[in-house]
Amino acid sequence: MLLLYAFVGLSTYNSGSQEPLVVVDGIQSSMSVIDAMDPYEIESINLLKDASATAVYGVKGANGVIIVTTKRGRTGAPKVNATYNFGMSELATQMELLNSYEYALFRNEAIRNDNDPSKFGMLFSESGFHNELWKFKNNRDYTPEEVEAMNLTPEQKQALLNSPALYYTSHNYFKEAFGGIAPQNQVNLNVSGGSEKTRYFTSVGYMNQGGSFTNTKYGGADINSKYQRYNFRSNFDFDLTDNTNLTLDLSAISSKIGGIMGGETNDETSEGSRRKGMLVHILSNPPYAGPGIVNGKLVYDFVGGMNPLAGKGGTGYSVLSALLTRPYLTTYNTNLNINLKLKHKLNYLLEGLSVSGTFSYNDTYTKGVRRERTVPTYVATRNPNNPSEILFFDGKLKPTNVTDNYSQYKWRRLYFELATNYEQTFGKHGFTALLLANGQKTHDPGLEYAVPAGLMGLAARATYDYDHRYLLEANMGYNGTENFAPGKRFGFFPAFSLGWVVSNEKFIPENNIVTYLKIRGSYGEVGNDQVGGRRFLYQPSTWGYGFEGYKNQDMGAGGYYFGNTNGSTRDPFYMGAWENRVGNPNVTWERAKKSNLGVELNMFKDKLTIVADLFREKRDNILWSRGTVPGIVGSDLPAVNIGKVSNSGYEAQVHWADKIGSFTYGVGFNVSYAKNKIDFRDEPNNPYPWMNETGYSIGQYKGFLTNGFYNTWEEVMQLPYSRFDGNKVQPGDLRYVDVNGDGVIDEKDRVPIGYSNLPRYSFGANLNLGYKGFGLAVLFTGTAQGSMPIDYYMRSPFEQGKGAAFKYQYEGRWTPEKIQKGIKPTYPRASLRTEDNINGKASDFWLQSTDHIRLKNVELSYLFEKTQWLQKNGITSIKLSVSGNNLYTWSNMIAGYDPEQQDSSDAAKGYLYPMMRTYSAGLNIQF
Repeated sequence: MLLLYAFVGLSTYNSGSQEPLVVVDGIQSSMSVIDAMDPYEIESINLLKDASATAVYGVKGANGVIIVTTKRGRTGAPKVNATYNFGMSELATQMELLNSYEYALFRNEAIRNDNDPSKFGMLFSESGFHNELWKFKNNRDYTPEEVEAMNLTPEQKQALLNSPALYYTSHNYFKEAFGGIAPQNQVNLNVSGGSEKTRYFTSVGYMNQGGSFTNTKYGGADINSKYQRYNFRSNFDFDLTDNTNLTLDLSAISSKIGGIMGGETNDETSEGSRRKGMLVHILSNPPYAGPGIVNGKLVYDFVGGMNPLAGKGGTGYSVLSALLTRPYLTTYNTNLNINLKLKHKLNYLLEGLSVSGTFSYNDTYTKGVRRERTVPTYVATRNPNNPSEILFFDGKLKPTNVTDNYSQYKWRRLYFELATNYEQTFGKHGFTALLLANGQKTHDPGLEYAVPAGLMGLAARATYDYDHRYLLEANMGYNGTENFAPGKRFGFFPAFSLGWVVSNEKFIPENNIVTYLKIRGSYGEVGNDQVGGRRFLYQPSTWGYGFEGYKNQDMGAGGYYFGNTNGSTRDPFYMGAWENRVGNPNVTWERAKKSNLGVELNMFKDKLTIVADLFREKRDNILWSRGTVPGIVGSDLPAVNIGKVSNSGYEAQVHWADKIGSFTYGVGFNVSYAKNKIDFRDEPNNPYPWMNETGYSIGQYKGFLTNGFYNTWEEVMQLPYSRFDGNKVQPGDLRYVDVNGDGVIDEKDRVPIGYSNLPRYSFGANLNLGYKGFGLAVLFTGTAQGSMPIDYYMRSPFEQGKGAAFKYQYEGRWTPEKIQKGIKPTYPRASLRTEDNINGKASDFWLQSTDHIRLKNVELSYLFEKTQWLQKNGITSIKLSVSGNNLYTWSNMIAGYDPEQQDSSDAAKGYLYPMMRTYSAGLNIQF
């Protein structure tokens, strides 16, 4: 999500084509590689956004380019840099769940509000001999009256009165699961230096992160999440002759990731599924579901017939039971990369002329090991002859089951590049030119048909400047991809830019107020070949037959099935031929037309710097399925390049830096604004314009408008009829607005609400202070005009009759007493019904604003350098630092949500791993 913020906006609604291109040391890479790189081996990261900068990347540059440059050696004696960081992470925000006593009150109120006789048996007793509310409140399984009536000795009665509850417990499963401290360690050692002929930079790094689960080592299970990573890099520069230079870069990343498996989606190894495996049990169980570990034993069930809460969600199977008994997956990842570049200067032919050749080999290997190690689990009950004693049964262990090659994946990429470069200055005239040809082949068994993927192209760039005042640049990319049909594979992408350094004009004399002023503009076209869908969308794979088609449900999706009276389904016993999805021979890349106008201003001896840009992008050829084809066609037609989106906005950065004696300070602020609009998306003729996607932002939420609650039965009877949930409306329910005025609340009243899931504004502020050896750095980040819905478990309490409930629901619920007292409720009436009831419909009531300001990072450091002791021991400097990350967030979102995760449906459902707050201490020594 932060990546999309950096590239200010989204210009396509095709989810397969939203990521920018990643380039590491001139070679295409991926976001996963950047995420796994050691930060101490990175020299710089630059973002290319305008068309002039990205046109040379052709069909890969439409979404912008991230340029990562790693460190290199310099001539001189070896320099050794050693760094160690230790940190601890904890939850930055917690879900605020009800305890058992509050839950029972809330649930009783919900049952009475619903007035469903079939649920009356689920009420908790609130008084009398078996007062269950008293039991929850006091953490006891028996009331004093019940104990007194038992045939026990006085000692046994007293022991039972003092015995904590086994059944009527109260747990905050979220805190119990994630309440631990997650340690992390990071070490890096790098050496750089070289002679006039040879230069080198070598870096070795190690990182270890633990998880925040508690009680995870019961029975030797150790299910806590783990992450270990080793990084190695060596960059060499060899001057073979005065005109020939050889560059050799070697890098390797090896990581091990461990965590419980999910199973909540089709792929239980996926990261999203694993997160769900951690959180779904928390959100789908009441706080008394099970006691967890009792007397050192893990309880997973109660003895049948002895559980007083059996029909009310008290199963004995706690969240801890679910986590400790899930399979554990360890994933091993290895990434190897070799870059070789040979450059030769042709000054003996033409001054400033050079040629170069580059070869790159990248290899990735991933293996998953599944371990299912059983732990001793028990069935528990109270001794009927002496209830103060708890009896445990079972506890048997099964053999540990390990699947070594549970998943395996191999991938490699070859890249070739030849380039000619020219650079020369003639008096006041400066000129550069570049002509480059490249190609790559990717071998990926996961690709369709396991056929290697190819890409090739040409790129050219020419620049001219006159007297450092007038700047001109022209770029061209001509690229081909095998994703498209012959005749459609190559595309031409031109771009140009103009610049005027006004401060270098003679009519502006040298002064200390305006020290630099530049105005620039660019226009160009870039492409995107990652259009989603099948790999060879142009191929007309029309027919299939027999059992193969029956097994592969996707192969025949949408076509007609012969051999069956119902052509829309297969006959599993007498399978005939089936008609497959047709191809689209005209499929091609998305094309983006980008324009940019910017200004750069330095003032007051460069103490104040200002950079501002206006941008606009028109994206067309977005691949999407037609929405106006009737079902009578009998087959799913292929996706076509018909979508259009526009995106425009601005960026601005302001920074001031100065020095007063030994005190230095700097303060900066940046803001960006981007708003996109779907200009065309093939849609059926809807009766009202607000039912269309066209004309609104990508990801625009839609739902019902609400106007408070129904407060009386008179209001219920007078307002529009609802077609949802059988019009079972009563006081305390949401009051929807009849937008089209037809007297009925239905799907025609769903309108755009709030903003999209990508905030329009993103901003940041930083402060840097220095005094002698002390340093303080503070970073704030934030966003505005973004939305995210409250969904699923986070919206409706008592999911499936027994799910969790939240404080915001209980404390804000509608009651007649609040209305009489003039207290404004913030949540509908209590109800045991699911999210599909009238209150659970998507509406502006459930839409949260993701606007926030976050204290992202604070670092305090002290630098020791140039002291006698350091010089005596051969040490250049020592730096000590302490820092905090994600320290505090100002937001109106419900506790447990994180505003930076709003682009995921899993985030809305509460499935994402909680945001962590990290405290770190670091030591850096340079020799």
